[in-house]
Amino acid sequence: VNNGVEVKRAGDVVFENNKIFYEKNNLENCDKVVRDENLVILPKFNYFNVESRTNKINNVQYDFFNLENVTLKSLKNQLENFKKNDILPFMFLKDILLPESVYDIIVPFCHKNKIKIMVCVGETLTELGTFDKLYNMSPIDFLESYGVLDCEPIIFSAANLEKDDLEKLSYYGATICLNLTHDLLCGNGIASILTMQKLGLNIVFNTNVDDVFKEMFLCYTLPKGLLNSKTAISLRDVFCMATTNFNKIVKNNNANEINLSNCIVLKTDNKFDDELKNIVLTGNNNQIVNIF
Repeated sequence: VNNGVEVKRAGDVVFENNKIFYEKNNLENCDKVVRDENLVILPKFNYFNVESRTNKINNVQYDFFNLENVTLKSLKNQLENFKKNDILPFMFLKDILLPESVYDIIVPFCHKNKIKIMVCVGETLTELGTFDKLYNMSPIDFLESYGVLDCEPIIFSAANLEKDDLEKLSYYGATICLNLTHDLLCGNGIASILTMQKLGLNIVFNTNVDDVFKEMFLCYTLPKGLLNSKTAISLRDVFCMATTNFNKIVKNNNANEINLSNCIVLKTDNKFDDELKNIVLTGNNNQIVNIF
């Protein structure tokens, strides 16, 4: 791994006391040595799973605030429990049609405590129609009116957001959390991934089945088919969405060339000359040798 992105091919991978060493001379005292010509070392995959939250982000467990009967006191108590248990907290708004009084509590609280707000927005065309009918505005304008965009939020799904909305999100430094498999299965639509990229939006993944390989495959292939363009999106960009793009919204653990924390060792099929192509197009969870 070079600067957290480049994939390194490894003939011998050595595990010792929860550390990864590459090309170490003395292998006698190491806990485990794996020899395989198709091994690669790469940054640990980071993604949300909003259904179970069993995965970790940068080796840190995360969870969402309980938003039943929201009060400032309840949020403070929950935050203390998160801190006590070393849990990274997020404020997840599945439905943004909340009373103004709730936003008056949530937004200042998140600002003060530097908590990321994740909001499910633009998931269906019905949602967009509802906001247009009720408020004569898009849901993104609605969130802006309550100050949510000032918190650099994580926009969940965004399958049907238009370019104007994405431009506004880019201005506010928002992150997009794609939910591709779910949106396809539910017939929600396909997010405008290329527009998001061109606007400089940070993009990450959600997968409710803990299969980020499937999300990478869809993110790499869908834009190419939709735009009839073989070069619509790069392997590197998709790989970063599943790994290092999370560093914008959570702190990255320290790593150096010898102790590569937050990394995994993957056994690839080696069907392509390009390592990233092997990972994005043919990778699966069964190929993971070890995670640190």
